[in-house]
This record gives sequence, C-alpha cells and structure tokens, in this order.
Amino acid sequence: MLHLERWLKDTEGCPSGKTANPFLFLPFGFGPRMCIGRRMAMMEMEMIVARVTRQFEYRWNYGELHILSALVNIPKNELRFQMTEVDS
Repeated sequence: MLHLERWLKDTEGCPSGKTANPFLFLPFGFGPRMCIGRRMAMMEMEMIVARVTRQFEYRWNYGELHILSALVNIPKNELRFQMTEVDS
C-alpha cells in the first residue's frame, strides 16, 4: 500500500498526513544500513517527472492568484492549472 492519503486534504474517513508516523513507509530503509541505490533511484524519479512535465503546457485560467507572504510565499487559493498536451 502506498499511503497516498498523506497528500490528500482532510476529508471524512481519510486520515490526515500530518498525524501519520514518518517511519510508516521507508522503501529504502533508514540509517547506516539504508539502501545504497537510494540516490540513483531518486534521481531517476526526478528525470521521469521532468520528462512527463515537458509534455504539457501549463496555464493559470482561474482568476487572480492570491499569495500569502510569510517566511515562504504560500498560495491562498487552490492551485488549479489547465494542462494542454504539447505536440512533439
């Protein structure tokens, strides 16, 4: 089980990711006996995300984007983008 609920908003019947134990899912292990291929696997995942991302054009068509300025800028409203596939 991948425990995807950690990225979902708080909804009825779905536990919040903020209350989940951080050691619930450790695919590469932890500490000195951690998998030596972790960095390579993470790099491959980044490359896959980059390739998929390049296949789309992203547009914001949902009104004005409001930003809350704190230590890090945070969007006030939902982030909704229109994705259009780019012809290769």
